[in-house]
Amino acid sequence: MKNFFKEHLPLHSGIFSEYADLFAMGLCLIITLLLTIGIKESALLNSVLTAVNLIVVTTVIIAGLTEVNGHNWNISPNEIGNITNSTMIIGKGGFFPFGIEGTLAGAATCFYAFVGFDLVATAGEETKNPQRAIPFSICLTLLVCSIVYCSVSIVITLMVRDLL
Repeated sequence: MKNFFKEHLPLHSGIFSEYADLFAMGLCLIITLLLTIGIKESALLNSVLTAVNLIVVTTVIIAGLTEVNGHNWNISPNEIGNITNSTMIIGKGGFFPFGIEGTLAGAATCFYAFVGFDLVATAGEETKNPQRAIPFSICLTLLVCSIVYCSVSIVITLMVRDLL
């Protein structure tokens, strides 16, 4: 699609994209139309997209579990010294190869996963029994996000092939 639109619908401007992305525009129009129809329809779409997202992430976790190697969490500093390729960023070995700084940098990178959970509170007027539903929803959202992102991080770090 990119090549077709680049050839047939080019935009010759320095501030815009090189081509008109009609697919993205159409998708935005469809979602806007759905939002104008009603809250139930947009909530259904949101639920479907969230379910698809969780299914994909769960599939990655399950598929990744077949390739885990516990040695990837226990690389000793002696093994690190034997690696001659200086382009690898491998840390100092051990369970925390980049120390607390690396852990905090990784946490800062994953912070976006928790952005938006507070929107549950802004939708309070649309719920039945908001005194019970809002705190429960926020806690459940934080719990599910934490479990999913920690699971992905664990599986991915255990899947990394041995560096030696």
